Amino acid sequence: MNISLNKEVNSIRNNTMFKGCIHKDANCTGVTSKAHSVQNNGYLNSISTDGNVLCIDFGKLGLNKKLELHSVGRGKASIFTGFCNYHDSNIFKPIEGKNGYQANNEEQNFLFAYRAFALAYYERHSAYEFMKEHLEIERKKTKENIKEFEEKLAFYKKHLKLIENLRISMNINLDNRRYDRVSTELLIWQQNYELAATSMFFIDKDKDGRVVNDPSVYISPFFLTIIPQNDKTYVLMSYLSKDRHRYEFIKEQIVDTEVTEQKILISNMLAMNVENFFISPDRWNTLSLSTRELFMRVLESTIGKNKPRIGYFNDLNLFN
Repeated sequence: MNISLNKEVNSIRNNTMFKGCIHKDANCTGVTSKAHSVQNNGYLNSISTDGNVLCIDFGKLGLNKKLELHSVGRGKASIFTGFCNYHDSNIFKPIEGKNGYQANNEEQNFLFAYRAFALAYYERHSAYEFMKEHLEIERKKTKENIKEFEEKLAFYKKHLKLIENLRISMNINLDNRRYDRVSTELLIWQQNYELAATSMFFIDKDKDGRVVNDPSVYISPFFLTIIPQNDKTYVLMSYLSKDRHRYEFIKEQIVDTEVTEQKILISNMLAMNVENFFISPDRWNTLSLSTRELFMRVLESTIGKNKPRIGYFNDLNLFN
């Protein structure tokens, strides 16, 4: 364990985190909000144990050789600095009211997808700035070949152009209430599994192994939101309506299949693609040891790497 190195990495990470407003306009207050990617007083509160939830704590990754879930106070969980106070307070009111999520509400579906996008924008900009700063430090410290690092940084910079174009279009659609520009397929499970998640990613392969997104050609974002509400769990699977043909498999391979298969496929999606998830400590401890170990093994082995097809890990089910 290299404590000094861990402190250096965390210092760079803190200094390079994105702090601004993704919906910057004339209404911005100029004060960055500590926004929650998952609603604190609603969903996180409902799944917490003694005020805590389990999640990946990236600030502790440098201290561990093995990826682990850590207990975090719900007030600190899911925080990101992606909006000013005005937009954080006003944009998301329709999904933070006392009535909660209403199934197939088009505006709410759009806003959950927008929030997943906003978190992704924040994460990708923060990661790019972190890598850029880290590269400069390494250049000064070593004479070794860092070409691979430079190529990765160049790839990330190119990716940010796509993310920036998506920001513009998502904001235009939001401002003009064009909620139909995002399509959503919905699963409703008749039990609260005490797990919440929100994330934007690019699915590699569908259940049959067909390539969904090829970075050398065109990639289209996928937005996943899991809502634990009352005695149900809602799974929102959203995508840009213009790319509907690309995500036709969602209905065919997931929505139209039986419930146990749905749960395995969503568990696969979570483990391979989603780092922003939160689970009740009590619920986590009810899962079998083999399920917990498999989930962590898949999560650790697929971060930042090519993914197998959805459903490849057919023994993985977090929603038993």
